[in-house]
Amino acid sequence: MTDKPKTPIWKRAAMRGVIVAVAMVALVELLRASGREVSADRGQEIFIAVAGGAVWATFYALMASGVDKMMKKMESAAKEEGEP
Repeated sequence: MTDKPKTPIWKRAAMRGVIVAVAMVALVELLRASGREVSADRGQEIFIAVAGGAVWATFYALMASGVDKMMKKMESAAKEEGEP
């Protein structure tokens, strides 16, 4: 039916988590560069960014595994009906 991605779910989730963490750090640094007051120091900023990236990666992994299971069910049902 459809082509599956070649990379494992955990690797795709980790990549997306890193992207989110980097984006969060970059946004806070842009706020600092524009002169806005940021109440978090750099350690807190990195902790929040890493935690946000981990939450996003977990969310992505759960959703991707659910979609993967659903696609397997659809493919097996299609094979039972004789569709290519």
